[in-house]
Amino acid sequence: MEDVHPNLEPTQLLPEQGELLLLIRRIGASRHFRRAQRLRSFLEFVCQQTLAGNAGSLHEQLIGERVFRRPEDYDPAVDNIVRVEARELRKRLEAYFADEGAGEPIVIRVPKGGYIPVFETSSMTPAVLPSDATGHGAAPPLNRGGDHRFLIAALATLVMLLAGLNVYQRLRPIEARGAQPANDALPPLLAAFWSRVFEAGGPTLLCLADSNLSLLQDLRGESISFTDYTSGRYFASLQDQASNAEAGHVLPEIASRYYTSIADASTLARLMMLNRNQGPVEIRFARDLNIRDLKSRNAILLGSSRSNPWVGLLDKKRRFRIEHNTALNRAFLSDSSPESGKPSVYMSGPPGERPYDAYGIVATVRNLDGTGHAILISGTNMQGTEAAGEFLTNVATFHAFLKQIGWHPDLPLPVFEVVLQLVTVGGSSTSSRILAYDVPEG
Repeated sequence: MEDVHPNLEPTQLLPEQGELLLLIRRIGASRHFRRAQRLRSFLEFVCQQTLAGNAGSLHEQLIGERVFRRPEDYDPAVDNIVRVEARELRKRLEAYFADEGAGEPIVIRVPKGGYIPVFETSSMTPAVLPSDATGHGAAPPLNRGGDHRFLIAALATLVMLLAGLNVYQRLRPIEARGAQPANDALPPLLAAFWSRVFEAGGPTLLCLADSNLSLLQDLRGESISFTDYTSGRYFASLQDQASNAEAGHVLPEIASRYYTSIADASTLARLMMLNRNQGPVEIRFARDLNIRDLKSRNAILLGSSRSNPWVGLLDKKRRFRIEHNTALNRAFLSDSSPESGKPSVYMSGPPGERPYDAYGIVATVRNLDGTGHAILISGTNMQGTEAAGEFLTNVATFHAFLKQIGWHPDLPLPVFEVVLQLVTVGGSSTSSRILAYDVPEG
């Protein structure tokens, strides 16, 4: 495909891909894109493909299939959805960089005549951020006599923001340490397993948990239903439900952000290391999924059903699940078929208790239409999730497990559940072990 912007100097293309990914998230969380899921998916897809070196494949047919779920044989001359949405995407990008993104050092455009995004350095001097560093103006002062939970919420949001800004710096050393070899250096058993997961017919879906959702449920002492989450009703109603002016400002602000945990970021990095020589991957946020995404292809979902409600659609027949006790505000591990003398519930210790137990689960299940598999990675807390991700992507531990259950490359991908128990002191895991596992028949 001919370069749609041949005059762009190489020096104008942007530095670290991590900074671009953060910019794309900010755009998606802005008021111009917050309620436009299809446009967010459009922007994320073309940017991801360009950053991955696949800009030459960004044609109308591919975008229609991957982003707008059109059938492979659809006719773009008859169905012009890509062109219509591209016009709207260009307008909203222009509006974002003229408004909330006026101080961004990088500008993203999608020039007319093609769908390849262009990343340019801004000609403007970066604006001074307002005191709340959100781009929405300074927050009104909190009433000292008000509900301190919302001050905690605001601080928690800031912590997640800082965690997001540090994700890229934390991920880079994973590759430098050589924690995971490239796929062609894996033992044959593992290479066969991961080549099935990241099959060339993909793209394999990799879904990150919605950390804001967990925070909102904890603050409000409630559990959000799958329907309220996926329909967007819960987030839309937050301001109306707020009990005072402070909550009315803070809760919608938290809900509008797209943050995940360091555990998810670490697991994502490990998985991408394993996928170096395999098929395409589509990285999505839990809030942007729809039910079609969990059909007809493989998927990897991070988080328990409390932070990623889509997990609840896939784990109904599982023996082990991460659940939440709202009254105690504590996560726990449940076993629906405990062995004789074993408990059916393993409660996590409260944070601050030393030591306390945490649990992680890795499970493979069939996807919704039975044509592929989903891998679920979850934990009773962040350490549990990270331990589950490390178990799955660690050459020694996962290779030993696959041999233990008797899987070999001539068989379909195995369906299994593994429960890890961690002893944690001061927020760091001191040891972990396989507490139990299950390989259902058939």
